[in-house]
Amino acid sequence: MYYLNSKPVSQKPSHFAPDQNYQWRGFKDQAEDAVKTICKTFDLVQTETRKDQYFLHPGRTDVITSLSDDDKVVVRRLVDGESDLDQWETAVETTLPMKRSTAARIGRHLPRFNAPCVSAENGEELAESLSKKSKTYEVKSTRKLYAQGDVQAVIAKVKVDGEDKTTVSITSTDRDALETMVKKLGLNTAANQNVDQFFLAV
Repeated sequence: MYYLNSKPVSQKPSHFAPDQNYQWRGFKDQAEDAVKTICKTFDLVQTETRKDQYFLHPGRTDVITSLSDDDKVVVRRLVDGESDLDQWETAVETTLPMKRSTAARIGRHLPRFNAPCVSAENGEELAESLSKKSKTYEVKSTRKLYAQGDVQAVIAKVKVDGEDKTTVSITSTDRDALETMVKKLGLNTAANQNVDQFFLAV
C-alpha cells in the first residue's frame, strides 16, 4: 500500500516491480575503440531522435527524473553506485496526464515533485513546475540502439545547453554479462559516470 502524508492512497497492495539494470556510461573520447567495435559487431536495433528534459533534485543524485518529448515521464533510482558498474532501477514510467497513484509513487522518492505531477495536464506545465524545484537540463539527441546477447548499447549524439557531445552507454540486467562486455571492449570502469556526473562534465 502506498502512503502520502501518512494517508493511504490505495487500499490495494501494489504489484509494481521496478525494472533493474547495470550500466556503464562515458563519452566517445573515452571509448573511441569501443564505439567502433559496437558499430561493427552489435546488431543495430533502432535509430531515434528525441528531446529530453532532466530534472535533478538538489542533494539527490541518486534519483533522476526525465520528461521525453513532452509526454513520457521516467523516474530512475540509483540502487548501487559504489561498485565499478552502476545499478539503476526504473521506479516510475508513465505518460501525461498521470494518475494520482502514480504521482504518489514519484512522491515516495521525491516528495517535492508530487504536487506538480498531480496537477500537470501536459509536458509544458510539468516542466515549468519541476524547473522551479530542480536543476533542469534540456537534451536533444540522435540515438542509435544496439544489442548483442544480453547487452544493449546506446551511442548518442547529444546537444546539452548548446554544446555537442557523443555519449556511450552499455547496459544489461545481467551484471556478469556487462562486466564481460566492458572488459572485451577495453573500457575503463573508473571512467563510468552516472547521469548527474555526465551533466556536470558537459
